[in-house]
Amino acid sequence: MVITVEVDEEGREERLLCAYLRLKEDKRGCLYLKDGVGCAIEEEKPYTCRQYPFLIKGGYLAFDLTCPGFSESQGTPLWEGQTINPHLEENFFTYSLKLQEGKAQTQDFINTLFDLSLVVGARLTYENIEVSFNMVEEERLIDLPKDVLRELSSKGYLRAIFAHLNSLQNWEKLIKRCIT
Repeated sequence: MVITVEVDEEGREERLLCAYLRLKEDKRGCLYLKDGVGCAIEEEKPYTCRQYPFLIKGGYLAFDLTCPGFSESQGTPLWEGQTINPHLEENFFTYSLKLQEGKAQTQDFINTLFDLSLVVGARLTYENIEVSFNMVEEERLIDLPKDVLRELSSKGYLRAIFAHLNSLQNWEKLIKRCIT
């Protein structure tokens, strides 16, 4: 889990909390999608995977018609007449909208990290593969005044920061998966 800063067409920054499942785009598709089996991590998969091919971008709810999971001959139909299938609406759209409402809390968390100057650029090199990312600097976190640490703790931010720091050890595993 890392912190990513994206810049849109108008030059506005969007700060995001991201979990990486792979290092590069490829034709293999999802790492956990097995032929004849489906998703190998079914109940453990992140919400992004659960909601795909539906997504929220720029305040719009959309779906990716290039999703390999779409089929004209089997599965749940997208449409019932002129309206979206009620099952899909209930299980994807409604949940996606609820998730979008919680995005403000995540954004507050990320902005707090930047406001406290805790986010730094980092680089990891393993067997000639270099990965650059943003992370919380642990020393800066430790040096924060006790009252600030208490406030971070009361908001649940410290748990998220520690989860982020703990996740950084997985970069080497991700790189190994990429080169094999």
